[in-house]
Amino acid sequence: MPLSRFVNEQLARFEDFLSDPDALLLEVRSLPEQRVLVTKLLLGIAQRADALFGGVDLESSEAATTCAAMEAALLDLAEQAQAVFDEDGCAFAGPRPDPTLTDEPETRVAVLGERLAREVQPVLDGVVLVLGVHFEGDVSPLATTLVRIATALESGRFKIVLIADRDRPVLASLALPRPRRAVPTSAELGEVASLVDRLSKNPLARVLVCDVDSARQASFAEAMTRAAAGRLPAVHVHGVRFWSPVHFYGRCLEQIVPWCERAVARAGNAASLKELRARVEHPLGSDDAEILFMRTLEEVVEAWQGDGGRLLVVLTPDLSAPDLRVDELDELLGSIERLNRAAVTPRIRVVIAGPGLSAERHSRTPQIRIHDVVVDGPVIQSGIEERLRETDLPLIERLRLTSALSSCEIATGDPERGLELGLEALALAQRTESPEEVAIAHFALGSGLYQCMALAEAASAYTSCLEIALDRGNLPLAAQALTGIGNCRFVCGDDDAAIEAYTVARTYFSRSGNAVGQAYVVTWLGEAYARKGDLARAEGLFGYALRLYDRAGDGAEHGKAEVLQRLARVQERLGRHDAAAQSVAKARATGACAPVADQP
Repeated sequence: MPLSRFVNEQLARFEDFLSDPDALLLEVRSLPEQRVLVTKLLLGIAQRADALFGGVDLESSEAATTCAAMEAALLDLAEQAQAVFDEDGCAFAGPRPDPTLTDEPETRVAVLGERLAREVQPVLDGVVLVLGVHFEGDVSPLATTLVRIATALESGRFKIVLIADRDRPVLASLALPRPRRAVPTSAELGEVASLVDRLSKNPLARVLVCDVDSARQASFAEAMTRAAAGRLPAVHVHGVRFWSPVHFYGRCLEQIVPWCERAVARAGNAASLKELRARVEHPLGSDDAEILFMRTLEEVVEAWQGDGGRLLVVLTPDLSAPDLRVDELDELLGSIERLNRAAVTPRIRVVIAGPGLSAERHSRTPQIRIHDVVVDGPVIQSGIEERLRETDLPLIERLRLTSALSSCEIATGDPERGLELGLEALALAQRTESPEEVAIAHFALGSGLYQCMALAEAASAYTSCLEIALDRGNLPLAAQALTGIGNCRFVCGDDDAAIEAYTVARTYFSRSGNAVGQAYVVTWLGEAYARKGDLARAEGLFGYALRLYDRAGDGAEHGKAEVLQRLARVQERLGRHDAAAQSVAKARATGACAPVADQP
């Protein structure tokens, strides 16, 4: 598959996730060395999509730390959204974190993300938070945290993308419970007090849909409001026909807002709902009537009761009219699904009761998805070949791609073709008239010959590279060439020649400030001395290689684990068994301990 087609397919999969309202959480798995590709794909999506993108580097799997980092990122996105709205001359009310909302940090993250995603519409189409795993150790607490957040999500406007290593996955593809919308059984409907208890205590239960026959609608609603007394204010709206979402929710608000005004007056509260009442009495048409309904309820409660306010709304629509349309019930059920997505805060609870309101329409597709992004050899190779077929390709780019294709052919089992391409790359380098390009081409050819175990020819190519690099004063390239020469001599069994090459390479790496390169040649210098029987010197060199890897910092764990295993072998030969056991234990604690190679 050509690389361009591969990239387009990955972009299409990302876009499918972003456009699906039921998809909430995506884990993108890749090889560590290909994480840059995943990042570039996401950047491409961010440029093409209208959503608001943000990123979080997770330094711990602890729930409170993870949620705090996500809240901080969402607040940063709110500031970015404010700038976008200011530029467009639009009003924007950025959401604030509310620690009194619930004791569950995961639910607070979900509420903040969904409210931000709702407020940025229609200028921006939702919010996407990209999480990167940057810690070692157990990832299961992170998985638990993310599943809890996804369970608290519903709108599909706020989505989470997790970037993880393919060999260290965090999540599993699954369909989550949908606790926000509850459909009680007929037996549960007789226990109104327990239903109200569920609504008042569970921060995820926000919309209760009850199949109640027309004759019992009014008494059921009265029982609900009675049971809510002392827990949360409750208002009942009865008998509104569902002609359309705009009509239905507008008529409901026409009764709810005046009721709240009377409650404000009874409480002696100075808060004024006149502006909201005027807006409700003269509504503007909206395609998102459910969102407007929930947002207006939030405004009413905040103006009336402040940040900690709560409200139970019981709706008993007229579903028994003689002229009831065939599709009226279906349309109401579809609207309830949208209302459920719009219920982003647990401060507002809605009960809708009527005959036939029992259909479950929840999607059965997994809300958590897994997406592997791995660029394997055939993908890379076909992508390179596709570019090389372009007739107007610049010379330097043709050189780079030809050299890369040479390496691919050798790695995938066609060394003859690979070496032909290596010679072709050398000819292209000579056409550039750049000594550095020629030296690099000699080095690449030497690497190909070394992989084919043509050691004399490889050493000759490395030597040509070394001569040009020294002539140009390019110490980093000279160090690499000497390392290649040392490897050829080591495999041939010429330990003295290998030691000579590695020693000079070590000096050049040191002068270039390349601690990892220096640690590598010091490691093989130690192996050469060990094979000669100078175990004390080998032990000292392995100890020095460890210090160099320590100096290199992050990303050197694999190198340290390998050196510790080599050190343990030497310590065993010296009879220092306790020291060897300690070195093996350190290696296991440092990283994965694959068997070490006997040749470079």
